[in-house]
Amino acid sequence: ESNRQLAVVVERETQQLKHIHSQEMARLKEDMISMANLSESEKMTALEAAHNAEMERRKSQMESSFSRLLQDELQKMKSAHELELKRLAADMESAAFEDKQNLETEAEEHVKSEVNRVTIELQNAHAAEMAKSLDEAKRKFESMLSEEV
Repeated sequence: ESNRQLAVVVERETQQLKHIHSQEMARLKEDMISMANLSESEKMTALEAAHNAEMERRKSQMESSFSRLLQDELQKMKSAHELELKRLAADMESAAFEDKQNLETEAEEHVKSEVNRVTIELQNAHAAEMAKSLDEAKRKFESMLSEEV
């Protein structure tokens, strides 16, 4: 997409420069006719100066156009990069929030499971202790009864 846009802009600039070139060539032709009355040496010097000035002007125009195009493309790339970074940051934040939620849920389930396990162990230990105490009390009672008889 970016390369295609760049190619379109370069083509437009090229067409514009061709048009300017044809206008300059017409002007140059007029200048050459007006110089026909000058001596050969003066003609060559004037023609060379006009040609050099035109070439310098075109070079400056092309550099300016290219610089503008480059700055525009860099700005587009920078904007696209910033947008992508913001999207990635939002995605990461969302994923981190989801991970945090999942960890909290797992931790709550683990705590409940451990509380249930420990409660059952305590109930079993309590029941065993009660059975042991009941057996001891029963033996003492039976021992007391047998001593009385």
